[in-house]
Amino acid sequence: MAAAIGLATAAFVAAELRAGLLLVVVAAACGVAAAELARDAERLGLNASPVLWAAGAVLAPLAVFRFRETGLAGATAAVVVLAAGRWVLGRPARAAVSSIAAFVLATLYVGFCAAYLILLNFAGGARLVLGAIVVVACFHLARSLGETYVRSASLVPHLGDTPTLAGTVAGVVGAVVGVVALLSLVHLPIRARLVAEIGVAMGCALTLGTLAWALMRPAPSPQSAGGDLERSAFPAGILGALQASLLSTPALYYALRLALR
Repeated sequence: MAAAIGLATAAFVAAELRAGLLLVVVAAACGVAAAELARDAERLGLNASPVLWAAGAVLAPLAVFRFRETGLAGATAAVVVLAAGRWVLGRPARAAVSSIAAFVLATLYVGFCAAYLILLNFAGGARLVLGAIVVVACFHLARSLGETYVRSASLVPHLGDTPTLAGTVAGVVGAVVGVVALLSLVHLPIRARLVAEIGVAMGCALTLGTLAWALMRPAPSPQSAGGDLERSAFPAGILGALQASLLSTPALYYALRLALR
């Protein structure tokens, strides 16, 4: 929790000062997260280079900052993916197809999605970035309360016990509440339709982000928890904070564009 709060504070302070400093924070976080995922992939027997994965994740925020167009960021990501595929196939490969697929997923999920923080800063400044953080916090708080006090089945049992169905519904409601604060911060009218559209979009995106992170980085089993904690060089709280901000940022960006047309 402390790590998540620290990352959120750093992102807001960076956004308050200037977009360039926010780029440094986002790019550094993406690079470290992608490198940690690469180490996980190596432990699973895939051919993964932490340096290459970090570079691939960092390129998307850089492209968005330079060109301010998500299409150009996507083109840059595609070039990185093709180059990585050639790198993997051009050397004694182990699980080449799985290695390429893992690299594509990690690069696009971590780098491309996080790049929307830069776009949000360009669109609405630090207040919009802070609003996104508030929505994420409301979602996770409400989801935690729902999972604690309401017993229900897991949403996707093969990915773990959480998120539960009750926690997911509570999280979406929390996201809707957070959108009210977001609209107040950016001085937009608080209309029921606008709050519902943006809140449901972000709540669903945050739920999908939680499931995607569970798929890419499963929670350690009780038998191996000690070993996993020792071998992980990246605090789990920061990883959780990154996971929370990924799919929610493009959801907020496009929901605002569609809702304010």
